[in-house]
Amino acid sequence: MKKIIMVLAVLIMLSTPMASSYAQADVTVQTNVEYEKMFKEVMEFLRESYVEGDKLTDKQLFEAAMKGMFNELDAYSEFMTPEESEQFVKSLNSNYVGIGVQLSTVGDYIGITKVFKGSPALAAGVETGDYFVNVDGVDVKGYSSKKLLDLVLGEEGTNVKITFGRGGSTYNVNIKRALISIPTVESVKVTDLYEDLNSEEEAQIAYISISSFSKNTGTEFEGAIEEAKTAGAKYLILDMRNNSGGYVSTAVKVSQSIVPKGGIVHFVNSNGIVVDHTSTLESAPFEIVVLVNEYSASATEFVAAAIQESNAGKIVGERTYGKGVAQYSIPYGQDYTIKLTMEEFFTRDYNKINHIGVKPDYFVEIPDYIIGDAKYYLYDNLDGVTQVEKVLDFLGYDVGTPDANYDMKTFNAVKKFQIDNGLYGYGICDFTTQTKLNEVMIKSIEKNDPQFNKAIQLILGKIHKK
Repeated sequence: MKKIIMVLAVLIMLSTPMASSYAQADVTVQTNVEYEKMFKEVMEFLRESYVEGDKLTDKQLFEAAMKGMFNELDAYSEFMTPEESEQFVKSLNSNYVGIGVQLSTVGDYIGITKVFKGSPALAAGVETGDYFVNVDGVDVKGYSSKKLLDLVLGEEGTNVKITFGRGGSTYNVNIKRALISIPTVESVKVTDLYEDLNSEEEAQIAYISISSFSKNTGTEFEGAIEEAKTAGAKYLILDMRNNSGGYVSTAVKVSQSIVPKGGIVHFVNSNGIVVDHTSTLESAPFEIVVLVNEYSASATEFVAAAIQESNAGKIVGERTYGKGVAQYSIPYGQDYTIKLTMEEFFTRDYNKINHIGVKPDYFVEIPDYIIGDAKYYLYDNLDGVTQVEKVLDFLGYDVGTPDANYDMKTFNAVKKFQIDNGLYGYGICDFTTQTKLNEVMIKSIEKNDPQFNKAIQLILGKIHKK
């Protein structure tokens, strides 16, 4: 009881305004000392008085306290345990122990946008468009992707029990975690993606995708563009959709291969100190079309902006995510890592990225998958209706301008879709209909990717203009 009173006394003292005669520095030192004292007293009080205090370790309390501190910062700063630090480094190098899926947040759920070839998830029957409902007994509705990954990632060979949603039904799988290695740079023959090109057109166009900026991405990318140059390509489609970023140094190296002389990105810290990254390239080796979407983030954004603002190319797709702050990873103590936001970065022309994103030159939207646990009826007014209407609109059904209102236009469009796809046509967007909408959209994109097609059209326009 004496210790509780002492802690309360300290709290009361700290909440009382200091006399104006005290120097500000003295107040700060006094406050810091008192908080440190309180911290130690609370830790001791927990160990001595908590009903299972004998099971608490200093390590547990320390890690919990550190996690709590970092929870007060932005979404990108965190205190990582040794195990989390190891996973973090692996993920930056495109190697991690998990199930092999790519994620995105859609509404209250984390959905799957890609299942990697040869992954444990693919072997378990997980599909694009599925979403996480429960992981090892924990309901993950409303979780951030970071919080979800803390549950899904783990040690190689261990099992994780996951409940996935598909439409309105769920299914359970036990998946054995494995080391997942993802190639970050991929060159694809352009006619494998777009058949209607003659040999002269094909020879002039290269396609390269970058899924993240990991340790070896810069070297891999340089190899890919050298191959494209040797083959005589004059135009490059650079696909950075769903690329959430990675190492700044790697993204700068990629930019220096394709962005002409001038700035690439400018970093500014809390003291106003500016660090510039530049290119010395005399001219861009290709005319470039960059593909991005709302999940293109961080380093991806300054690469895309550098291409756009240097007039090396155009951007096609959606406005990017808007993460314009940089984190530094600092080793601490016994294999801990502090990841802290320490700088904001700006584009080649000093335009702000954070919370704004990079605007494409040509806006072409591909809607998210329908993910949720609700059916939709005539005259509903719900956020989920907007997503249903976006998918229907994408597939060519007349819903007017997509909004949250399930009006007669939406009802009739759903009914027509149901009949067209062998379902009972009654206009209610039930779970079976939602699943079918996702399936049909996925197949449609595989056959006819509108963002990629726009890039091809822009390039063909230039080829035939010359």
